[in-house]
Amino acid sequence: MKRIILLSFLSLTCLKSFSQNVDYIEKYHKIVLKAELLLLENKCDSSLYYYQKAFSNVPYTFASDFKNAAYTAYLCENKELARQYIDSASVRGMPIKKRLKKYYTNKADWVYFSTIKYNQLINKGTGKTDSSMIHLIDSLYIEDQSVRQSKTYDLSWQNRCTETDSLIAECLRLYLLTGKISEGSLGRDAYRKFSIILFHYLFINDQDLIKKLYKNGCIDKGDFFYCITRPAQWGKKTDFLVPEMLKNDKYQIITDEIDNKRKEYGIPSVEQTKNLMKLRKKSSDLFYFNLKWY
Repeated sequence: MKRIILLSFLSLTCLKSFSQNVDYIEKYHKIVLKAELLLLENKCDSSLYYYQKAFSNVPYTFASDFKNAAYTAYLCENKELARQYIDSASVRGMPIKKRLKKYYTNKADWVYFSTIKYNQLINKGTGKTDSSMIHLIDSLYIEDQSVRQSKTYDLSWQNRCTETDSLIAECLRLYLLTGKISEGSLGRDAYRKFSIILFHYLFINDQDLIKKLYKNGCIDKGDFFYCITRPAQWGKKTDFLVPEMLKNDKYQIITDEIDNKRKEYGIPSVEQTKNLMKLRKKSSDLFYFNLKWY
């Protein structure tokens, strides 16, 4: 616990201001959504155009969207462009899967990518991350997990977890507000640790900050949707999901109000989400889509 307080103090003393002027909702997420919906209509060329437009609008493109653009390029019979997007996704830490082999014209090209080039791309991405921020996240992750690993889950343990969550949130708050923490600055591994130690605190205590992080391009659409809709699991209405939608009679619910709010944030409507989930299955996961509960 004392270590977290010390890390919090150090984080405040070394913080540098960072300004993020791009509205990712308007300049990126809404355009990516248009690309996704055009892909549902089998309009691959138009879909690819909007992916490229979204990518050109922002300083950082999420790995999952590069992966989906690769699938779109493949459907447009442009394997060379698909491979370029896979390279870009790999730099951002996309896990390698055998199904990606479909994008390579011969076995030798795939073997070279999977055994040599992929590791080179991962190393290239590591060189672009913020090592001091990664060290901070790693340290906080160790402290967080040391508190949670207990043989007795009593009230005292719950209080320690709550206190740790609060201290970690305060330690990272200024970094979050100034855009220092993101998938781009951390890399996917440290970003995963960041999500583990903080997201469960934010969706309970600070949904306004979650919206700001999403708008500033610090968290992707899937993480935003997870955080903003999680309270619905506990019976609390949210702008994007209501508890009744999780029940057996979910298809009888009128979702117009929810769909309008989702549209405002570049999130697919209820019906669109169902169809995008089907597309992921149809593509054998070459198309990535991770929104839950619709």
